[in-house]
Amino acid sequence: MKSLMLPVVLAIFLVGCGEKDLTIDASSSKALKSSTQEIYRSLDKDDAAKFKQAVLNVGLAASIVTNNEEDKIKAINKMIGGKTAKQIIEMDEKK
Repeated sequence: MKSLMLPVVLAIFLVGCGEKDLTIDASSSKALKSSTQEIYRSLDKDDAAKFKQAVLNVGLAASIVTNNEEDKIKAINKMIGGKTAKQIIEMDEKK
């Protein structure tokens, strides 16, 4: 029993030390595109669809505020910069 306990505890520890959740980097247009695509690819089909819709809604909101590309990126960064897919989906569902 003791010999089985160490691998189980080690496995639980390693799962907890896994890669942290991916977040949106909206510091530039290129970073936004790259981080959004990386997050999208990491999600299952249902969450990917929800995430895509949520990001489109954020982009639309930013486009309503300004036509200037740099200002759009700033607005998007303010809304979802540093957030995970789960946080962005939850934010979109609350609207």
